[in-house]
Amino acid sequence: MIASANRRRRRATLRAGVAGAVLLGALLLAGCGGSEEPEPGEALERETITYSRTGGVAGVGEFLAIEPDGQARLQVGIVEPRSTTFEVPAATLDELYRGLEEAGIVELEAPEEESGCADCFTYEVGMGSEHVDGDDIDFPAELEPVLGELQEIVADNAARSGSGPEEP
Repeated sequence: MIASANRRRRRATLRAGVAGAVLLGALLLAGCGGSEEPEPGEALERETITYSRTGGVAGVGEFLAIEPDGQARLQVGIVEPRSTTFEVPAATLDELYRGLEEAGIVELEAPEEESGCADCFTYEVGMGSEHVDGDDIDFPAELEPVLGELQEIVADNAARSGSGPEEP
């Protein structure tokens, strides 16, 4: 009984640390940007795209920031994070911005209530100051194509950071 309570306390501490790291990473990577909503039919201004995947049973941490010019920085790991930089191809970058625009990143909101999933991954996808988060159960369906593309970018480039993508 005591061991179980200690495990729960350690998990809660890890989750709090992960949440803090995600918030700090997002603030550092996203920088400052305008958040004026575009007029209907007007293209979104290209800003830094951010992605994170944290949590799971093993305490995964993946953090990605892609600048409008395609320069990207990937950090994999929480305890001993490893980083790499690379360039995202222009066609992939265009696809990401198109997907964010089609999903309505400016209007999308995160689910109001947590799903209650204890060992799910938590995702955050953002552009500039606009961010949407959710977990394996309640991540907004409109952003799933963008999420998949970002996960593919992480998988393709994680080996450069000195570790492969973290497994669920």
